[in-house]
Amino acid sequence: MSLAAAVILTILNLLNLPETVPTHFDAAGNPDDHGSRNVLWIIPVIALIAYAGLTWLSGNPGSLSYPVRITDTNASVQYRNSVLMLRVMKSVVLGQLTSLIFFQRQVSIGALDKLPGWWLPVSVACTIGTIVWFLFRSIQLR
Repeated sequence: MSLAAAVILTILNLLNLPETVPTHFDAAGNPDDHGSRNVLWIIPVIALIAYAGLTWLSGNPGSLSYPVRITDTNASVQYRNSVLMLRVMKSVVLGQLTSLIFFQRQVSIGALDKLPGWWLPVSVACTIGTIVWFLFRSIQLR
């Protein structure tokens, strides 16, 4: 759903944004580089690559590294935990990228001066929090 939203938002943005848009933001959310609105395709392409990569990994949980030794006894529960983690990460990453497209548009049209101050800390916390949660869960499921 988020992947489709990222593509649809980008198409709508390409039709309605000025030729020059913010293409990069500093850690405080201030635009610090501008370029052609065609550069906006980079985020949906990254979203597609992330989606494909995380989907592939979900189908191949044996190719991942684990914080515990995988045995015949714990393999299925560890693999299910990893697949769930990858699915949650897919949602987190695609949600972040889609929201970035939305806020980039808001800055481009002047509705916002910069990205919301909460966006970067929440994005980082969601990513790290998901990884830490599932690592601890993996250790508990030993």
